[in-house]
Amino acid sequence: MTKRSTYEKNQSKAPSQRANPSRTQKKEAQKKSAQIQKIKRVPKRRISKVPKYEDIGDFEGSRKARHWDREMIIPYFLLFRKGGKPIPQSYKFWDHRFLMDYWHLKGWEFGNWTTQEDRLNYVCAMGIGLYDLKQILGFPKEFIGLKGMMGLAIGARGKGRALAHFEPWSWNINITRYQAYGDSKGKMKLPIPDNPKLRHFLYTGGVGSFAHEYGHALDYWFGAYYDHGLTVALSAGDSLRTRTKRELLSKKTLRGITEKILDAIIWEKPGVYTSYYTTLKQRTRGEYWIRRNEIFARAFEQYITYKMAQQKMVNSFLSKEKYSSLVYMDPRLLKKVAPIFDQLITAMKRYIKTKK
Repeated sequence: MTKRSTYEKNQSKAPSQRANPSRTQKKEAQKKSAQIQKIKRVPKRRISKVPKYEDIGDFEGSRKARHWDREMIIPYFLLFRKGGKPIPQSYKFWDHRFLMDYWHLKGWEFGNWTTQEDRLNYVCAMGIGLYDLKQILGFPKEFIGLKGMMGLAIGARGKGRALAHFEPWSWNINITRYQAYGDSKGKMKLPIPDNPKLRHFLYTGGVGSFAHEYGHALDYWFGAYYDHGLTVALSAGDSLRTRTKRELLSKKTLRGITEKILDAIIWEKPGVYTSYYTTLKQRTRGEYWIRRNEIFARAFEQYITYKMAQQKMVNSFLSKEKYSSLVYMDPRLLKKVAPIFDQLITAMKRYIKTKK
């Protein structure tokens, strides 16, 4: 028996039953678009006073430089920040050289796979993120860049599956570049389906990790240069220690206050873990989530989000939840820990003034 072709089967059906690819595709597209959150598509345009970035790397006079001279930049970075104080016009967040001088940064690194558009957007996002950190922490601006020791890297120092990481041996913070368009394997349910680069830039890579890595930087830098101890980090680094050093709790030193933060996060009362720490131990894999430096850095990023909310602002490049809610403190515990972080930041500013 000869099998009929798809065409013959369609012809044997009533007109209303025949396959109509264009109609089917249209219905699926309409259904999908109704399920996806809609936000305005960012148009291509030039940003006033923003210099061309052909001088970052070996681009001057190249075909790539001529290409970006003709192209217009899509300012993705504008979608990260909402609310907050207006950024003064004198603050050139788009100029990497200005940011180096202003914050006393060591330098910038850009990966080979970052385009000029990528570099400009990440520089702008980081520049605005540093400005917001300054408003929250209140450090002198030369200390935001760890007195010229901190470097910033964009897609240049990737490390395994990490979305971002801090290197205490080089004092660099690396933010991973957004994923290539095919990396999500169809699992991403994100807005703006007609602009894949935009949704990948906003939702993949190291976006939302900057405050976490900056927390690591403060932990190690103040431990190394301002409050010396048996470990470099104030938090005791990647130690899995849960026992609280009682002799530190009464001290108003940086290590004493950090010990107080971790004690509040780990212990509900003597001998009883908090539900948060119990969850970390029982429902996460590996020791990464219960290392003291990681608990501290996640708490710091939540603290930054908490302080931004008090100022009625959001900066999702600086901080946002990237993993399961299990690995983050609940609002009750965060409210308990936040005042202790206030004490730590105040003490850090005091150390800065007295030990320049």
